[in-house]
Amino acid sequence: LAESIGDKYPLYNAISQEKAQKFLEEVKEHL
Repeated sequence: LAESIGDKYPLYNAISQEKAQKFLEEVKEHL
């Protein structure tokens, strides 16, 4: 399902990856 969404909405997929990356960076700072 995620792959099909990424294929149909590449921009949405890119935004999701960017948000996930920022989220991971914030989590690492609080560890």
